[in-house]
Amino acid sequence: MVDRITPNKLLNPTSTNPTRYMSIKEEIFHVLRRNLVATFSFYASKEVVLCPVCFTEITKDEVLGGALEHIIPQNVVESDPDSLKVISKNQRCGITVLCRQRRIWGDEIKERCIDR
Repeated sequence: MVDRITPNKLLNPTSTNPTRYMSIKEEIFHVLRRNLVATFSFYASKEVVLCPVCFTEITKDEVLGGALEHIIPQNVVESDPDSLKVISKNQRCGITVLCRQRRIWGDEIKERCIDR
């Protein structure tokens, strides 16, 4: 079963303050990692998630440092009707993580997934 993200409902298991909630970036990382490990158990020993475009491993530090991206640009949902605006922009746009590494295939350098 795939986990669903419920913003800031998960307590941070690595924090010294047991009541500190995870940031949305931490929560996204943990949900994606839990789903990855459930699918491919050999990732249990690694603190990574995979880029959905090129399957490059992305570390937690990279996610916390800015690998988070909206699937639908936020400016697109600006004109949503008021009835939809009760749902957060993050939920309406969808969130994923993308790698920031250039890929080299043979002599060709490909763009980073984040630039697409």
